[in-house]
Amino acid sequence: LDSLLQETIMFFCSYEKCNFKIGNEKVMKLHCIREHGICYQSNYTSNESSSETTKPACKRGQSTCRSCQRSFNNRSRPVMCICGENLVNKPDKHLFSACRLTGQIFSVRKHKAALCKRLIVDLEKKICYGDECVEALQHYAVQSHFTCVHIEACKDQTKLAPVKAVKLSEVAKYVHSEDVLSELIKSTDKSDEVPVYLLPGDQIALSVFQCMSHECPSGYIHIDLNKTKCPMKKCSTKPRYHYLVKTDLMCIHVLLAKMVKNEQGLVPSIDEKSHNRIISQFSKTKSVEKVIDKIISTFPSPLEPNSENKFLQESFGVQQDLLQSQDITEFDKKNCESCFTPNILRNKKSGSQAFLVTPGFMVQVCINVYLCKSCDTVFYPDMYKQGFVPVSDSLIVSWSYIVAARHQLKNGTKLYNYFNSSLRCRALENRSLAQKVHKIDFHNMAVKLSKCAVSYNSACLVKSYGNGDSMSKVLCLHCGLIPVTLMSDGNAKNSIFLREGCENLVFEKDDVSDISSVEDFLRNCIISVAGTSLFQNYPKQKFNVLKIPPLVSKSLVNQIHNRESLKKSSFLLEFDLTDVDFTEVGKILESGKFDLLKSRSLDLKSLRKVAEQMKIPKYKKQSKIMLENIILELHDMLIGGRGNCHKYIHTLGETGGWTDVWCPHNIKYGSKLMVLQESVVDPADIYLSLRHPPVLQVLDDPCTFIAHLFATEPEFAGLLFGNNRGCFEPPHKTKKPSDNHNCPEILPLSVLPRPVCEVALANPADRVHPISETITRKVLGTKHSESHKTQNECLFHNVKLCRQAPFIKTMSQEGLQMRRKSRRVTSGKRQSFEGHFLFNFLLDILDNYDTRASQEKSLSKHGSFVVDPMSGIAKLS
Repeated sequence: LDSLLQETIMFFCSYEKCNFKIGNEKVMKLHCIREHGICYQSNYTSNESSSETTKPACKRGQSTCRSCQRSFNNRSRPVMCICGENLVNKPDKHLFSACRLTGQIFSVRKHKAALCKRLIVDLEKKICYGDECVEALQHYAVQSHFTCVHIEACKDQTKLAPVKAVKLSEVAKYVHSEDVLSELIKSTDKSDEVPVYLLPGDQIALSVFQCMSHECPSGYIHIDLNKTKCPMKKCSTKPRYHYLVKTDLMCIHVLLAKMVKNEQGLVPSIDEKSHNRIISQFSKTKSVEKVIDKIISTFPSPLEPNSENKFLQESFGVQQDLLQSQDITEFDKKNCESCFTPNILRNKKSGSQAFLVTPGFMVQVCINVYLCKSCDTVFYPDMYKQGFVPVSDSLIVSWSYIVAARHQLKNGTKLYNYFNSSLRCRALENRSLAQKVHKIDFHNMAVKLSKCAVSYNSACLVKSYGNGDSMSKVLCLHCGLIPVTLMSDGNAKNSIFLREGCENLVFEKDDVSDISSVEDFLRNCIISVAGTSLFQNYPKQKFNVLKIPPLVSKSLVNQIHNRESLKKSSFLLEFDLTDVDFTEVGKILESGKFDLLKSRSLDLKSLRKVAEQMKIPKYKKQSKIMLENIILELHDMLIGGRGNCHKYIHTLGETGGWTDVWCPHNIKYGSKLMVLQESVVDPADIYLSLRHPPVLQVLDDPCTFIAHLFATEPEFAGLLFGNNRGCFEPPHKTKKPSDNHNCPEILPLSVLPRPVCEVALANPADRVHPISETITRKVLGTKHSESHKTQNECLFHNVKLCRQAPFIKTMSQEGLQMRRKSRRVTSGKRQSFEGHFLFNFLLDILDNYDTRASQEKSLSKHGSFVVDPMSGIAKLS
């Protein structure tokens, strides 16, 4: 009974203003080490050794002076005690344990007490990267009114965190990515040492060694040495994608943490067997380029059906021999083609299966992949001349299988569905494979085959680009290189998600580099799509989406234009545009008054007068600053190609679709990928890129198209459209348009044959069209586009106002878009950006080829014909 009545022993932490107490001495030691560092591991007392540790109790609602122990009610508590002690609680800076890492970058505890995480504070910029502080800051109208305890804790703190330098040469033993090593060298300032900052509580802080992102805006992360788990989601969900360490699924951050902890057996070792499987990022790109070059040089173009059929017939005999032998080791590349040194056999994963597939059979074979360490190149079995191409290190297919997929694509069949069902049928027809069909990964094989079918077929078409532009070979025989009429329309449904598959896309408006040619951009896309099939974790090339070239033939282009950076998202609109007169906005811009508006020097009365002309709603109730902001916003919208005569559909998180341009004979003359959303900027870019712009341009929103061109390209628009602004007569605000205009120059050659002016054809800089022999151009709307027009001036862009209206097609593009949606296969929303671009390129070429073939067949009924090499127009001989 006496032992039970004895007072319980309590241990109290002696660190200043730390109220932690517990009855277990071992737990108290652990608290001192984790919370205050190893220097304070014995800095605690107990009620046996010191009675002073027990703090005087005070009632609820009261506080006690720390000096004289006088009690005060909290409501009437003074600032100073009569003994001179300050009764106001001061910020406990030392409890946050702020440690300076480098410069004005600090690592601070998230909370005062208990075991908690740490966060980064930039004292120079006064930024706290804590999630709770960032969220609380958003609720303050004036951000300076918010006082962050973490930033206050860093002030007047000079304590430097100890640094442990890890040799870069030691880290390089375990990291095989050259990109990671280059970023590590940049972070170390070429000092051959990686800094790791030691913090209290067995934690470390280190750089993420990459560009700052939304996941880690500070650029530094914390890792607990006891858990050694990386907080980066990219490292935890995709360790192979982000800084993979050899022979282990471990990121570079965890590797550094284990090196600092110096645990034996945790750092992975390197063996020769796993080393032969490692391929650098540079080696992957170089190997894919070699495969694409082999395909381009070996296989005929799809635009040459006779040569392609002959090649397929020759390869059919080889397929029968391989079906009998089921051995392809004779095609192994044991020596390098460049340096002639022996290659190293790349080891395979245990239990992996390899297959050889044709449209007629599927057999299991042994595929040996060799690696040349000198040239840093991977070699697949050399079976190109026999009619076979590699899809991965475990799958080789015949070229006839790739051609069959191209025909399925034209017929509207999903490539994945075709390959998945076809592979299963071929496996069930093989007696040995039918017994283990449940163990074959058909899904992965179908995905890789779909990628290769698009990329390899596109590669053969790019081959035609080098020999004379494949898109020129499928142009209209009636319009040639100088079309009289072109019709444009946007397809917002032909879009993809801008998500994980598009991490290599960047939006750099400050990029002043030239837009790459179509041939170079297509080749980069082909290599990227094929590389993701041939290799795992293939490094995609970065693309600036604001510099993507339109898909237009080289023979049609004068200078490539892409002004995607001018667009403004429709989700940023803050007011109603239904009644705004964008034509008046454009006229104010043309008159030079906008410079005066931009300077904000006009008084309120003058501003309201301008707003009345623009028909800005509720302009009389707006302040001067609000009116100035609205007018500047309207200017940006007009530059971005938006108006109120046509509503454009856009889904958040997706691309804007494609803008396509056709001639009246259903041949597509150009297309442009709309990354942000649809606007008149897209048809204007194609129009400005053409060497000879058409005499008549038909689209849904001609009034905004003209206003946009006069605002962005005033000299070009003034020369081609003049006072008529693309109409038959100058548009007027109140006057109704007159009809019965005679304009035979807008009729296509198939309706009204005319000779070609060779002088105008040879001098495109004069802007004289070779068919009409005039500079004046027309921009008109479709025959059913008057219903959504809001201004009287829009009525002047009506094609029905001329006598030739019955012979002019204005709705063909709408029908072709519907055919594309219903009868043709559409790309998947989750397609990669490069695959989406190649998919549309391939489908456009194949559609044009079929239409041109029907034109040739129709012309041949009237006799033989020849195509003029200068104009591209067919003439009966």
